[in-house]
Parts: sequence; structure tokens; C-alpha cells
Amino acid sequence: MNETHEAGHEIRLELPAWILPSLPALIFALILAAAVFFADARTNVFMEGDTFADIRIGGDILTNGHAPGLDTLSYTRASAFYVSHHWLYQLISALAYRAFQLGGIVFLSALLAALTGALMIKRARSRGSSLPATILALAPAFTILWCWYRGRAHLISWLGFALAFAVFDGPRWKQHRWAPVMFFAFTALWSNLHPGVLIFAAFAGLEAAGAVYLFCRDRRSPALKARARNAVLVLGAVAAGTLATPYGIKLHLQVLGFLRDSAALVGLEEYLPFDLGFYDEGVAFAAIIACVLFWIGRSLYRQKETRFAVRDAFMIGAFTALTFVARRNIPFFAIVSFPAVAAGLDQAAQLVFAARSPRHPETPRQSVVSDCIWCGVLAMLVFGCARWVFVEWASPRAVRDELKYQPVEATDFILGHEAEFHGRMFNAHSLGGYLLYAVPATKVFVDPRVDFYGGEIITQLHTICGGGPRGLAALDRWNVDWLILDYHCTPIVGELARAGWKLKHQDSIAKIYVR
Repeated sequence: MNETHEAGHEIRLELPAWILPSLPALIFALILAAAVFFADARTNVFMEGDTFADIRIGGDILTNGHAPGLDTLSYTRASAFYVSHHWLYQLISALAYRAFQLGGIVFLSALLAALTGALMIKRARSRGSSLPATILALAPAFTILWCWYRGRAHLISWLGFALAFAVFDGPRWKQHRWAPVMFFAFTALWSNLHPGVLIFAAFAGLEAAGAVYLFCRDRRSPALKARARNAVLVLGAVAAGTLATPYGIKLHLQVLGFLRDSAALVGLEEYLPFDLGFYDEGVAFAAIIACVLFWIGRSLYRQKETRFAVRDAFMIGAFTALTFVARRNIPFFAIVSFPAVAAGLDQAAQLVFAARSPRHPETPRQSVVSDCIWCGVLAMLVFGCARWVFVEWASPRAVRDELKYQPVEATDFILGHEAEFHGRMFNAHSLGGYLLYAVPATKVFVDPRVDFYGGEIITQLHTICGGGPRGLAALDRWNVDWLILDYHCTPIVGELARAGWKLKHQDSIAKIYVR
């Protein structure tokens, strides 16, 4: 009787192993489908002008065969030196756009987000976190990532960051005492921060020197292979990070300013990673911090996995500091803290429910058959999502519905009355990216690449949008002949009317004035 019951129980456990996919594969499928089929997700891809600026710059790279050396997009930076820090994403975006128009950008963004989510899940599961804890940990992490889901260089930055974290937290590197420092240095390098390059170069040099020393002493030394592997990995990371440096973290002197203000408790609210307008993101940030502190504290108290707890404390503390430096860094914090959050929830569940429902080891999956089946299923899903996007977005009406945050009507008016719009244009910052894409023959005043514009240009931008005699004087200084403004530039509208400027077009997004 007992044997029959055990046999039946065994069959009942093995059947799901053949039917259910692995959690990373399931998360990949869910994120891909959600990003493709949910209208809000598609709209988010085109919410900011960076997406269209990347398409335009990537198209120039394809046309010229190289990244631009001089800035030809803005007359305020005419012939100034220009470095395309995330040319790789711009090139990929341009290829996707040329092949499938804006539908290709939607699918590319969905694919990058899905791969990032799958890597996060795989890293947490490899740490030994249970299935319920890993799924529960998705809530705060994905809340933060959703707030920053955009079709621009951030997405390829997330994927590269998650891949680097999987490498440095993997079995080959996790025992290395310098792994956390190396990962943080990789982040600095990936974000085009020069100290990261120096740290990587120094570490690679030490590993290479050690390999040469061991080779001279004993060519069969087991440590020789490890030293050589580390040197090659680090040099490869330097090369990859140098070639593909997406727009990301820039510390500079902001860290010193943050530490100074934090110590004095003066102006601390300016550095918070969220405000009242980002309530969901703030709650998720607090939940992650609570779970991480519980995981680290309990690990140290039980004196189990203390090395990993200290590593996590270092890395998460470092990325918390980066988040306080600039709120746009919070996705990196969510990615690097995800395994610790899952581990903290897992330990909390064991602490509460251990006496009632003891844990059992998971049933081994039939890896070869199951993985083959689900690779085929995922391939069909990817093909189906791509086909739906490309067919659906063949309709101009569908495209216009998704571009509700961009000045589509205004640019159509400009293209339909080109004879009336000559000379220099002043544009609001939020409209610059789409203008580069939709009206390529006209140079902009400023575009989303604000890091390239000096303080004087940004000051002039705010002066003009602020209105008053100084705003009109700034327009005369730059010999502006027509303006396209968003509704954040309302103060100058009255001054334009009194100065004789004519309103040529107005819609829900933009206004156009001609001198």
C-alpha cells in the first residue's frame, strides 16, 4: 500500500517537470508578450524623444559608415566634437527601423526587456532561492523597471548590466575576493567612467603578470589557467565596455556633494531617488531595502553564507549610493539587489512556516526533453510577437495612436508648409528628439543629448522658455525665425504675441510661432 502511494506520489511530481517550463523561460515569455500586446507598454517606448534621436543618429552611422565625429544635428553646437557613447544601440535601432519601421523598435525594446528579466530570474534561482520567494521578489523589482521602461539606450544598458552581474556572481567569480569590486568597476566602465577603465586595466595587468610568473615557474600549475582566464575575461570586458558604452551612470563630483549634504542634513531631499510624484517607485525602493537588510542581518546572525552577505552588502550599498546620486540609476539597483531580495523573502518564509511545511528538494527536471520543447515554444512565441507587431504597425493609424506624446500633428504641418518655415528654429527640449527624426533637414536648438550641451546653452534654453525681455533678447541673439514650443514654455507665449510673432499652428502637444 505504501509502495503504491509512493509510486503515485512520484508520478504526480514528475509530470509537471515535463509540462512546465523553467521560471526564466516563463518570465521571458510573459515580459515579451506584455511588452508587445499591452498598449501602455508600446506607448512608453515612444514617450521620450531619445528613441527618435537614436534612430536618426543610427541612420547617419549606417549612411556614412562610421560614427559622427562632429555634431551636425544642432546649430548651437555647430561642428563641435561629438562622441556617440551608445552608438551600438543607435546602430541596432536604425537597422530595426529600416527593416520594420517603428514596429521594429517596439519588438527590439520588448526583446531586450525580456532577456533582462530572464537573466535576473536565473541569477536568483542559481543562488538557491525558492520558487515562491523568487516570484514574490518580482513585484518591487519590476515596479521600478516598469517606471523606466523606454525604447532607448537604457534597455541595452540593463541587459549588459544583468549579463555582467550574472558573470561576476557566477560560479567562476563568486569565490574571488575581488569580484564585487570588479563588478562595480565594470559598471563604471560600462557607463563611460574613466576610473573603471583604470581599475580594469590594473587588475588585468596583475592577472597577466601572475600568469607569466607561473608559466615561467611551472607550466602545468593549475593556477596558471585560472590566472590566464581572468586576464582574458577582464580584457574582454574592457574591450566590450569600450566599444558599447551606453548612456548611464556618471558620478563626477555629485557623490562628494551628496556626502557633504547628507552629513550636514542640509538639502538631503534633493538627492532622494523618488519624490511624491513617483510613489510606486518609492515604495518598491523601500521594500527592496527592507528585504536586503533582513537577508544580510539574518545571514550574519546565523553565520551562514556570511561571505555572500558581505558581498551583497557592498554591491547593494554602492548601487544605493548611485541611486541617490541620480534617480535614473535605480534600475541598476533593482537588478543587482534582486537575488538578495529573493533570498531575504526565502529566509523569512522559512522562519515563519518552517515548522508547518518543511521544504522538500525540487524534483529533477528532464532537462534535455523539456528544454528542447520549450526552446521551440519560445521560438514560436518570438516569431508570433514579431509578426503581430510588424503587421499591426503597418497601419499608419496604429502608429499615430502610439505616438500620442510626440508632436506628430505639428511636424506634419511643418512638412506640409515648408515654404513658410525657413531659417533657424527654436524648439522645446522635449520635442527635439522627434524633430530630428521627422524633420531631418532642420537643425534643432537642443535635443535630448543634454550632456553634450554646455551650461550656457541650457541657460539660454531656460531663459527663452521663461519669457520676458531676456527671452526675446535671447531669440534675437540666436537669430531665431520660428519656434515650436510645448506647454511647459507657456511664460513666453504672451511676450511673443506682444512682439508680433504669429501663431501658425496649435494642437494638444505643441504650438508653432513664426517671426
